[in-house]
Amino acid sequence: MDGTKLIFSPLQLLITMAFNQPVKLFSMKLLSSDFAQAPKCVKIFINLPRSMDFDDAERSEATQTLDLAEEDFKDDGLIPLRYVKFQNVQSVTVSHLTPTNHLQAPHFLVLYSFF
Repeated sequence: MDGTKLIFSPLQLLITMAFNQPVKLFSMKLLSSDFAQAPKCVKIFINLPRSMDFDDAERSEATQTLDLAEEDFKDDGLIPLRYVKFQNVQSVTVSHLTPTNHLQAPHFLVLYSFF
């Protein structure tokens, strides 16, 4: 492939969930069948005043950043959140960026309780 340049753009994903009433988040569950293509870092933002775009997600400070390991994606792996930061959540946005040209979006579940 002399003279050919391959450029891969990072793949990004933003997911926002709004709740009908304030909740307390205490952990997150991620499932992925292929860790090689699963996200390695996830940023979590809460109670944003407006919709977030990819540029906002990259330059904004997250409420919590999760550096993920393979065990975090196993069936029994619960990822604890910093409980004091997630006491009055009306919306949560999850962002991740992968440096590869393939992305397997994980299944995720946020565990919460009502006030």
